[in-house]
Amino acid sequence: MAPDKPYAEGEEPRAARAAPDSWKRRLLARLVVALAVGVVAVAAGVAADRLWQLGLLPRTTQGQLRAAARAVAQQAAPHDQEPMIYMQGPDGSQIAVPVVPSFAPQQALGLALDLEQKRREYEADIARLRETEPDEPLSATPLAGPGHVLAVWSAACTSVSEFLAVEPDRAAIILAALGWPWLGDDPAQITPSDLAPPFPERPVGLTGLPPEVWRQLVREADRNEPWVQTADTLAARFGLGEGPLRAVQAQLCRRDAERAFRSLADGARARRSFARLADLAPAQVSTVLGMAGAQELLRAGAPAFPTLIAMLDRQPALALPLLRECVRTAGIRDLAVRAAAQLGGPGSLSAEQTVAALGPFGLEAILSLSPEQARRAGQEVDRLRRLIEAQWPHGNDAFEALGKDAALWRRWYRQARPALQ
Repeated sequence: MAPDKPYAEGEEPRAARAAPDSWKRRLLARLVVALAVGVVAVAAGVAADRLWQLGLLPRTTQGQLRAAARAVAQQAAPHDQEPMIYMQGPDGSQIAVPVVPSFAPQQALGLALDLEQKRREYEADIARLRETEPDEPLSATPLAGPGHVLAVWSAACTSVSEFLAVEPDRAAIILAALGWPWLGDDPAQITPSDLAPPFPERPVGLTGLPPEVWRQLVREADRNEPWVQTADTLAARFGLGEGPLRAVQAQLCRRDAERAFRSLADGARARRSFARLADLAPAQVSTVLGMAGAQELLRAGAPAFPTLIAMLDRQPALALPLLRECVRTAGIRDLAVRAAAQLGGPGSLSAEQTVAALGPFGLEAILSLSPEQARRAGQEVDRLRRLIEAQWPHGNDAFEALGKDAALWRRWYRQARPALQ
């Protein structure tokens, strides 16, 4: 007699029902595990990149500022520097010029700060020139006189040429890399109409090219080969003369310098560009990159304070000038003066909080109030003055009060940060 079946007639065994679905569940489970492992690996890679500042991935804003600060302090090792560089003499011959093994970071920083101030004047003059007669050459305008566009450009080129020991043609390309709009080899003949968009994104002399032709030109110019070969290709394909070719060199240097601190790969590309397009030796490349780093920090404004304060522990001689400029570009003193002027009036509570948060800079603003403003503010002025003097060291100004003490600067930034946002 056959044994009783464990299941009803017409019903399949449980194991038989489960078998067709089991491989699907196993496959799904493996996919989930593989996805989880991938997510963990990516997260670990990103964390390691951020923790050790490897720069393999695109950097955060603060990561870019830290990379810029490192560039400011960096010097090429003596063995990286060629003992001679070669300049072209007036008669076309090559002249060997001895070069020091490295360039002092403090001197490079001083030049970078001076160039940044001149660049602002230069761009302001260019903005005013756009409003003059469209076909009048720059040489015929009042702004082309001493202290204006052409003179500022010439003085800046001379400063770079003398400091880096390069001829003026290469100094001009370095200026372009540092954000100076390119006016070409004969700026005196430029008219205000040449300064219309797409200038300065495209240099003077190439603004008339159709966008697609410009993109093709840039792709060709990005070849990984000596610039002499690239220049021959561009001249043959696009009919570019010597002036437009130099404009392409300048624009590519500017583009790569602007991206230099975004990632490790972008930094390496900028170094290659400086060497290939401006014919710079390793120490010169490091110096120009450091000058670009100083500009990156200054243009960031208030977000650069944490990086500069950290730098104060290691290189106070470099950090303090940058902190002073960053205070100016972030408008700290202007903010304090505006808040102090509102004491005793509408919005006085918010103004009082801002003045107190800015600490020594708030005290400077209080002490600069006119007698009439001080009378209107009443007792708030004396109370705030006593409060700030009790919290912060004394000094003739805010910088003397904070000094080179990174801990004081950190405490000031923590307190002032809400007012800066």
